[in-house]
Amino acid sequence: MAEQQPNDLQRARREACELLGFRDDAERLCASDRLRGDLVVSLRLAIDDASASLIDGNRSRSTDQRDEAKAKFREASEKAKARCRD
Repeated sequence: MAEQQPNDLQRARREACELLGFRDDAERLCASDRLRGDLVVSLRLAIDDASASLIDGNRSRSTDQRDEAKAKFREASEKAKARCRD
């Protein structure tokens, strides 16, 4: 038997489906449309989290991790460019 989903998740999926122009029943979508809806839900959660972080004046830990990943990517990219030049 399938586990009952929380009301907040169901509501968020319904709203995402409305934004995407899908029909009203979010539970009866094909897999690709459900994935699109879940992506919209995830993006909205990320934006809400970032907004709350800005309002609080704090940098979230995930932002610091993202900055580290960007720095490592830039470093690896520069090393690859240097190898290509040689």
